[in-house]
Amino acid sequence: MEDPLRLLYITGGSGGLWFWISQWRGRTRIIVRVLDKTNELRENPEMNAFLALEIVNVGDHTTSLEPKICFRGFDQHRKQIRGKFRVEEQDKSLEPHVAREFGAVAKLDTDFFFTVYQTYDIQLTRGSGVKLRFRSISFTPISAARFFAERLIFRISGWFPGER
Repeated sequence: MEDPLRLLYITGGSGGLWFWISQWRGRTRIIVRVLDKTNELRENPEMNAFLALEIVNVGDHTTSLEPKICFRGFDQHRKQIRGKFRVEEQDKSLEPHVAREFGAVAKLDTDFFFTVYQTYDIQLTRGSGVKLRFRSISFTPISAARFFAERLIFRISGWFPGER
């Protein structure tokens, strides 16, 4: 308060307030939409799971996907199931404001078919990734707070709200 020009030094000396606003607005981020999820059952205890995604880079800079998408879910016995999907496309680059479709495949146990409270962690080479949260196999998306609360109740008591 002794020197009111210090505020001007902080905002103007570092490039101005508009510089910091443009840095925040231009950060690398993506929007992901699940197009399809299919399973190929086999006679052995493993199955192939396919995931089709549409990803849009809404940032100002080009980025690309990491080759693995981490999966985590719980089966009906409250046992945690983990797996990794492999992105099939060779060119994983994401240009700004261009929608691209990607396919991913994984070899998982047949318990994957009955998982609830699924998370898919999609990472980028530049920028922060996205964590998709779904209630059940039919891909009912829910908010993060509701996801954590319902998952906690499910892990403690085994109660699952099901589909409405």
